[in-house]
Amino acid sequence: QTDFSFKFDRYIRNLDFDFFISRPNGSSQINETTYTSDLLLSGGSIFSKINKKLLLSLNHINLFEVPSSGTKNISVRNPVYDLSLLHSIDNTNYSLKQKVQTGFSSRYWLHSELENEIEDSTSNEIQGMYFEIDNRYIKKDSTLLFKLGYRYVDPDFRSAGSQTRRIDYIDGKNNTIYPFYTNMSVPRQPSLFDLVSDEQLYNQDISSLLMAFNPIYSNILPYGDATPNRSGVYLNAKINNSNKLILVKIKTGFYKEIIGQEKKIVSDIELNQKQQLAAGHHGVPLLVHGNKYFFGQDRFDDFFAFMIKNGMQKR
Repeated sequence: QTDFSFKFDRYIRNLDFDFFISRPNGSSQINETTYTSDLLLSGGSIFSKINKKLLLSLNHINLFEVPSSGTKNISVRNPVYDLSLLHSIDNTNYSLKQKVQTGFSSRYWLHSELENEIEDSTSNEIQGMYFEIDNRYIKKDSTLLFKLGYRYVDPDFRSAGSQTRRIDYIDGKNNTIYPFYTNMSVPRQPSLFDLVSDEQLYNQDISSLLMAFNPIYSNILPYGDATPNRSGVYLNAKINNSNKLILVKIKTGFYKEIIGQEKKIVSDIELNQKQQLAAGHHGVPLLVHGNKYFFGQDRFDDFFAFMIKNGMQKR
């Protein structure tokens, strides 16, 4: 990690730079001939204080694998770009802050070092964005903080750093204490007791995919403020009396899905079909005529009708 800054006597007050790179996961052996690649997280930020009231920041972060450190030639890429503008008004009694923030993400898998000198290619790419407006009123004596804002997160926005969960509900991970119950050896779902006492449930890695979550706990924003497919308004407040003996906190919000479950399922199926074709796999059974694909046994009648329409005759 490194950081440095510049100060100016006109136009802008200063420019601050901050860059870092880390290795969350190193290469590990899966079997005698297969090794995973190093997973790296790098990024940088630029802050500029334009004047007493305006602050501009640019941020970039990227999660990526190094194919040469393992035996796989498929590596993930997840770059995220962020831009925010902060406006402040201060006086002796209170402070007003307005922030406008937006960002863009891309996630895909890079196929490199292919045989027969084939050029590098990408697959399963999705792109998304987010937008947020945040307004804050803060009293200088710390008796009142009021925050009102609006947030929009695209269904395809992906940011491994902000969406990775601390608790991993992936199938197959059992509780340490009494993992099964009944004579049928049914896996026991994690309870509040397990969340407090069982460290095995907690995640120590950064995930490039959206992790599983339990809808009992935080079904609205399971991935925090970066939860995709959400738009809505929020209101937070903190009230403290002058002698600071009583503290009241209010946190509320109203969110809705951008794409409903039915549309999301249809769009996922269409995306999977495109990715399947790009990968050279079409499903079974598969019938092809020209550039038209029919896969699945429920498409035999459609294929037969299509062939007759295109001039097929009985012998």
